[in-house]
Parts: sequence; structure tokens; C-alpha cells
Amino acid sequence: SLEFPDTAGEAAKEGTLAHSLCELLIANKLKPLSRSEYKKLYTPITQSEYFNGQMLEHCEEFATFVMERYNEALAHTPDAQIYLEQRLNFDDYMAGQFGTGDVIIVADHTLQVIDFKYGKGVGVASHENKQMMIYGLGALSAFDFIYDITEVHMTIYQPRTDNISTYSTTAEALKHWGDTELRTK
Repeated sequence: SLEFPDTAGEAAKEGTLAHSLCELLIANKLKPLSRSEYKKLYTPITQSEYFNGQMLEHCEEFATFVMERYNEALAHTPDAQIYLEQRLNFDDYMAGQFGTGDVIIVADHTLQVIDFKYGKGVGVASHENKQMMIYGLGALSAFDFIYDITEVHMTIYQPRTDNISTYSTTAEALKHWGDTELRTK
């Protein structure tokens, strides 16, 4: 039997490592860790066979991008919130389904869902992207009762294909899409 490398599995491991690094870099910008705490979390990442300088650079750029978005939200909503690796429940539309939102920023009337994609294959467009719209619905379900959300911005950040794109819609339109195109129960 011929042996083929498991490139899908490799890409998934690489992506998981990049997500862990992004989460650490952003968390450290939000609330700086002590040097020893940071080193304890950072060192195992750097020791992975998937880690390299390019990954670090992409993750640092993503962390900067996220902080810019968060600071913009804080400028008009002083108590804006940011959530990293937030579990989202899609139960309202798809029974028993859930996912993890990489970055969610919630401010008055505005919700941002930011998805970091480390793949280097095909660029993924954000415009009416079904996965992003499902994540938007999950985030709306989680946060709409605290902040009266009217706009949802869904961003795909894919540094290895030079793709950063945002699709914006109203909360009402997104819920209508969920009710008419997605609902399974």
C-alpha cells in the first residue's frame, strides 16, 4: 500500500497551534501576564514542530488587528466586551450544534465575530459566508439580551492568502436568514 502524508491532519494541527498562539498574544495584550506565566504558556507553542517565525508574525499581526477593533468598540462603548475562544450554541437554529468563536467583540448595537483562518490554500470570502453567519447567529443568541444588537460584522482574517474581509448585515436580516434558510427544528 502506498503511504500518503496526512496533509489535512497536519494543516489542522498547524491551525490549532496558530489559534493557541493568537489567543495567548491577544490575552496578554488585554491583561499582561507575568513574565513567568507568559513563558510557561508560550514556550510549549514554540517547541512544536509546526511553529515558525512566519506563524509568530501572522499571529502578532492578528492580535494587533483584534486590539484595533476592540479599541474602536471601546471608543463608543466604554464597557464593550471581548471574548476569546467563546463557545457558541447554535441550538436555536440547529439542534445540538455548537462551535467556538475565535474573537467576539460586543458593544452597544454592534456585534463583531472575527474568525482566524491559518490555511494557505484557498481564500475564504466573508460575504454571505454560511459558517460565519451561523457563528453570527450563535453570538447574537448569546449576547443580544445584554446589548441591543442591530448590526453584525463577520470578519475572516486569513493572513496566508492576504485575505481580510468583513461582511456586515443587520441583526434582523441575519435572524431572518436563520429562520428561513437554516432552522432545522
